[in-house]
Amino acid sequence: MLRKITNVRMGEWKVCQAPGKLTTIGLGSCVGLVLYDASMRIGGIAHIMLPEKSSGHRTKTTNTIDNFSQPAKFACSVIEYMLKRMEYMGSNKANIRASLIGGANMFPDVIKDSMLDVGKRNVERLRMEIATYGIPLIREEVGGSVGRCVSLNLENGEVILTDLA
Repeated sequence: MLRKITNVRMGEWKVCQAPGKLTTIGLGSCVGLVLYDASMRIGGIAHIMLPEKSSGHRTKTTNTIDNFSQPAKFACSVIEYMLKRMEYMGSNKANIRASLIGGANMFPDVIKDSMLDVGKRNVERLRMEIATYGIPLIREEVGGSVGRCVSLNLENGEVILTDLA
């Protein structure tokens, strides 16, 4: 059987129901957040770029303040959107589990200050957000200095990780 593969690009999130697979590539300092409900076989991936929205973030196209038109750019906003979509599709939050992939320091010889380590800050903010929503974090493959790709098999919840070394 041919399974549909849904690609999630940088700064995007997608939620789907089995059959199929979600995948995102090129996670350097970005983090792939995977949410999955095994009872309903509903899952999602977000390709998160930054820990939070800075107070004067402006879009290139309109030069107006961005009010989370792309919530997956930010660790502080994406979980709410993903959970609402999963619940709309039939998930119960009590059945959802999370995994984090990525958050590397791609330039460890240059970036030694933790405030400049966007990958580390992304992971820390996501851990905080996941805990706030009471979602169990069942897997972490974070840090290091190697980029990664992640896929989610919606039929069985398997999270497949590939290093880009």
